[in-house]
Amino acid sequence: MNKWRIICSRDAVEIDYEEIISSEAEPDFWTCHEIAEKHGCAFFDVNMVEE
Repeated sequence: MNKWRIICSRDAVEIDYEEIISSEAEPDFWTCHEIAEKHGCAFFDVNMVEE
């Protein structure tokens, strides 16, 4: 199982929310969009966590 870090921001400058997601494949756009919106963020980025 891979780990993915989603970083969310309201203004694309500051990090307002961060979460680790465990999944074999990279989370899709809509999954990430919903997480960001839930925390009041318009921007997000997803990266695989290197262990």
